[in-house]
Amino acid sequence: MSHGYITHHDGYSLEAAFYAGRRRSRRRGQAVQEPYRATSFSELRFDKIIAPENLLSIWKQLKRSGGKGPGVDGKTYDDYSIAEAAQLLRETSEAIRLQRYRPQPTRLVRIPKGDGRGWRELRLPTVIDRTVAKAVELAISQPCDALLGEHVYGFRPRRGVMDMLVATEYDMRRTGAWTIVQDDIRDAFPSAGLDQVMEAFRAHLGHGTLTGLIERALRGPNGQHTQGLDQGNPLAPLALNLLLHEALDRQNADQHNPPLRYADNLVATGRGVTEGRSNIQQLEEQLQPIGMALKHQDQPADLNQPNSRATVLGYEVKRGPGGMELHVPEGAWRDLCLGLEETHERDNPIEAAHNMVRGWANHYGAAFESEDARVSALRRITRIAAEADLPRTTSQRDRLMHALEGSRNQWDRKRQRCFSHRGDVS
Repeated sequence: MSHGYITHHDGYSLEAAFYAGRRRSRRRGQAVQEPYRATSFSELRFDKIIAPENLLSIWKQLKRSGGKGPGVDGKTYDDYSIAEAAQLLRETSEAIRLQRYRPQPTRLVRIPKGDGRGWRELRLPTVIDRTVAKAVELAISQPCDALLGEHVYGFRPRRGVMDMLVATEYDMRRTGAWTIVQDDIRDAFPSAGLDQVMEAFRAHLGHGTLTGLIERALRGPNGQHTQGLDQGNPLAPLALNLLLHEALDRQNADQHNPPLRYADNLVATGRGVTEGRSNIQQLEEQLQPIGMALKHQDQPADLNQPNSRATVLGYEVKRGPGGMELHVPEGAWRDLCLGLEETHERDNPIEAAHNMVRGWANHYGAAFESEDARVSALRRITRIAAEADLPRTTSQRDRLMHALEGSRNQWDRKRQRCFSHRGDVS
């Protein structure tokens, strides 16, 4: 089971970083031009998406907050002055307008998944191609997001891991179905068929110039790429969500107890193990027409049974007196150890380590309900950091305790808001 929900290398984390950079610019008093975003499919304007000033605005934000890795040309954002970038983006805009634009090949980057579970392969476009793809993604993200149902999480604003965990608990309490089974789609990004992906886009965007630009961005420089969404392409997360919306979400939307989906991670519940297995089997049958399959790595867990636990989105969950309880699996602690060891290879190991630890605390802090539990967690984090030869400072310990407490408070608020908005359940 993957515990990689805090070290995302996907478009959703890029989106979060993008807007974090924009907020920082506002705090510094800099003028920030808003990237073009449509609120509906009917108001999409292709000329606004590819306008040089829109591309330059996005390029500046990605330079501040996006991935720093170079593309196949070896160029990073720092290799261009603003004037040079503006000129390149004017030329790119004109090439798109004349339908002469073709993205360059991507650069393969392999990132360890942690705990010896292999590698995640990213294919990084050049910074110019990244800017074009991000411009399209921002323009269409809101109308595409409006298509997705309330049981879909991941790669969506304000619908993260904690939100899906709350929804999982709510659904189990509402239906009394306390048997839970989670499964992942095997190699979801690499196995996505681009013909089906483009069918999903055309169903909502038609066959115009915007759809043509999306197809060029996804199919690569020669236009012959037929399978796989390149992780590292800002359009890939949205494309996967749209594909799975058509294949899974729409078919299950009217169910009394529909499955929940976080990107390529599926959670189904049932009244007993047999029903849980049946529900997850139905999802696999729905995936077959688009050439996808499940990993079959987790067995159904009946949380009504004493000491029964299930793994959901990197957490271990169990049923307690007050509802669903969150626990940190040992694999998450091992991932933190391995991640901190790898920070020594970064350009700024101390900063990378601090960011990793804070990210871990922000994610898993919800599992530490009491002050004593948070103090114990802080001691273990501090010990892991010391074993990785990282310096300890009082300010960092204070920040970590604040992150752990803030995460738990956020969990409590989200539960309270969900139950009061939808109606309390026993």
